[in-house]
Amino acid sequence: MFAPRRIRFVFVLFALIAGWSAVAAADGKFVDRVYRDDDGEHRYVVYEPEGYSAEKKWPVLLFLHGAGERGNDGRKQLDEGLGRVLASRTEPFPFVVVFPQCEETRAPILSAWNSDAPDGRRAIAILDEVLKEYSIDEQRQCLTGWSMGGFGAADLAGAFPERWKSVAILSGGGVPRFPAALAKVPIWAFHGERDRVVLADESQKLVDALRAANGTPRYTRLPSGEHWIWTDVYRWDGLYRWLLDPTLDVEFPMQTSQPGQRPRVAADDDEEFVPALEIPEAVYLRMGNDMLTALAGSVPSKIPEDLLTGRIDDMYDSTTTQGRSFGIWFSNIRYSGKVTRAHVEAYRKDRLNIQLGLSDILIRIGRADVSGSGRSAVTGHIDVVIGHRAPVWLSIALEPYVENRKLRLRLIASRFDIPRDNWYVTSPAGVSTRGLGMTSEAVSSGLVNGLYGSKGRIEREVEAIVPGILAKLEENLDLTQAGEFLNSFWPLPVYQPRIQLWPQAVRTDEQGVSILFGLTAAAFEPENAPERPIVRSIAPIRLENLTPTSDLQLGLGTELLTPLTQMLIDDNVARVHLSDIPGESFQPLLDRSRLERAIPALKEFDPAAEIWAELILRRPLELVDAEDSLRAPPPDGAGNSASNGPKFRFEIPTTTIAFAVRNRSDEEWLPLAEFDVSLSQGAGFDVEKLDFVKRALTLELDSGFEVSARGRFLAENGVSDARLDESAIGELFRECWDRWLGSERQKDIEIPDIDFGVTRLRLASADWSPPYLYAQFTPPGIKITNGSDGPLEYQIRSADSPWSDTLTLAPGRSHEFEGPAGFLYRTRGRDGYKVFTLPAGSHSTYRRPSEGGAAQLFLTAEE
Repeated sequence: MFAPRRIRFVFVLFALIAGWSAVAAADGKFVDRVYRDDDGEHRYVVYEPEGYSAEKKWPVLLFLHGAGERGNDGRKQLDEGLGRVLASRTEPFPFVVVFPQCEETRAPILSAWNSDAPDGRRAIAILDEVLKEYSIDEQRQCLTGWSMGGFGAADLAGAFPERWKSVAILSGGGVPRFPAALAKVPIWAFHGERDRVVLADESQKLVDALRAANGTPRYTRLPSGEHWIWTDVYRWDGLYRWLLDPTLDVEFPMQTSQPGQRPRVAADDDEEFVPALEIPEAVYLRMGNDMLTALAGSVPSKIPEDLLTGRIDDMYDSTTTQGRSFGIWFSNIRYSGKVTRAHVEAYRKDRLNIQLGLSDILIRIGRADVSGSGRSAVTGHIDVVIGHRAPVWLSIALEPYVENRKLRLRLIASRFDIPRDNWYVTSPAGVSTRGLGMTSEAVSSGLVNGLYGSKGRIEREVEAIVPGILAKLEENLDLTQAGEFLNSFWPLPVYQPRIQLWPQAVRTDEQGVSILFGLTAAAFEPENAPERPIVRSIAPIRLENLTPTSDLQLGLGTELLTPLTQMLIDDNVARVHLSDIPGESFQPLLDRSRLERAIPALKEFDPAAEIWAELILRRPLELVDAEDSLRAPPPDGAGNSASNGPKFRFEIPTTTIAFAVRNRSDEEWLPLAEFDVSLSQGAGFDVEKLDFVKRALTLELDSGFEVSARGRFLAENGVSDARLDESAIGELFRECWDRWLGSERQKDIEIPDIDFGVTRLRLASADWSPPYLYAQFTPPGIKITNGSDGPLEYQIRSADSPWSDTLTLAPGRSHEFEGPAGFLYRTRGRDGYKVFTLPAGSHSTYRRPSEGGAAQLFLTAEE
């Protein structure tokens, strides 16, 4: 994978690749092969699809992988992208697929697959070898690449335009070297709008250049897509139909046209996670009772279907009728029901109350045996039905605690009271009697009346299943979204470690609940992970010191950045070539004429000599409190705290800029000089409302910053002038950094909603309050806009209310509704009511379809 820019900082590195290995897919197979040339042996893989034989000519697809899969093991290129998709594919695949591997692990990423680079030339040579040794239709050679491979696919397609029937480029782009030639090739570019590794602007640059050269490229910009859009695009069969026939009019199915569904384009979660670093007491989650009440609306949808299903132990009872004693056995008892309502509230230290509204509870007694005084009876099933009119509340008092890094729920007490008008008992399904005076009517009536008289016992039986309910609730507690949010909050465009959170402590009070998490980061290379994760301590977060808040608040320790960036340094991934940084911001440090002032020895090399320039992080980054920063605790409430002046400072103790040079591409690089640069800059956070749906975290950096540079000359032979001008490098770096801020300062990190299913929460504010950074989330509401030329009349209904009065919305106007949950919407048409479910946080527009016809309600794609 290639990671160009993200937020106002210079290092651009790789995203994590886990050690997953594909071996077979459906009835297709991956075949290990070796290509030999003057440089030795080079491993690659060919995928032979199901049914492959030499009896027909097959189309071929060349796949170029991302930066994270570089190496020479010949298999890692299957870890991400098309190889991974094929390994799990169950349907036949129409292509023979060629998987070369980029072996240059230190070369610039953007040009690694270029046609004049060793790995680019070798990829074409490997494809030629496959053409000779497999039954391939040479008129159907197709090309695709993802991330670094997307940049390479654009270059190889332009270098050999006559070769390709079609080319698909994912999460790549850039300004092409051969725009006129590339414009002749059918191109389809895909990019995620939320890609923070390679900005979608890179694909736009490619498309704009091709259109300027009279090309007709296709471009699909996925609104909810992140960098790993291959998980959806490569699984879409329409892509392969288009590759085989680029004249087809197919469209990527990004989302439905009606409300109620959202597109899903994100990374897979099944990568191997090998722990490398642990940081205890690093993250906290605070949920006030207002938020617990709001989130309780999602509890029924999150509860597994089998929560209220199970068996009850056989029950024995006795009774005396007309002076005779009888024993009654109820056996084969099963129960089922559903949770339709929920309420959650913290009410004191270590106490949490959960109330579940239970509906349609069916307790089925499979058999009843009555015996005594020489008489007996056996019945079929008897049903006890509870909550058929309205939910019946099961109240559970709990003590939440943490055990073995799992959040547990200890039962303190429970209560279940059945209203007398909200339950009934059915007559037995058949009665068989034996003995004088025993009639089926008498037995049936006696059993039913007896059960009605045992309401207290039935209530206790329901309460007895509470431990089982809690066990199932514990299994389904999902705290992963806190970790997903941290991925969005990551404040640097460096390689972003994969992380997992684990509960460390929990605390309740009369206003809410707080959970403390430890953090685990995965190894960049699983095979090189330590035997045990390295533990690094930071200034701990103390739950007792948190200020209660009515909303949801998520915070992380301000010192987290230091051990995480140290892990990057230790793994030797905290480095990037200047030529891999898209845009022009750092071009001054590659300008030969300007570099000659800082390194006069450059004048002794050929004017056409190549220059290697790499940025290397030597010491971990730090976030420190700005001198004028207020050390106030987080506010109570969700007010948007604007960033008034710097709250903290980025401290980059040592960044090395390493320069090397060579006159010809077949020569070894000559290390020339290194400069250690230090940087300190103030910053603050703000939250921007991009539109009704989207919120972005803005990192505002001060225009003034401190830079210092110290240099050392490295060339020992062949160069006479060993002088270095440290001030010149300092000026160049300052200029580059300033240009970087100018081009990137307005870029925002879009923060997705925290999605609980029925309910959602949206970013409202973010700030710095040592020892943590924190963000607050509030209910997002729902917006409806009338985009038609006539008035819109409609009604809405929540889960707990009847249909509203008719609401009227004038053309061009909008209604906004508060709350965390979705609701039902309906309009009356000629054929009756049309009803939709509007998701929480959504914006829907009533308008005419693009193809014409009557106005309908559509989810709005925000700008």
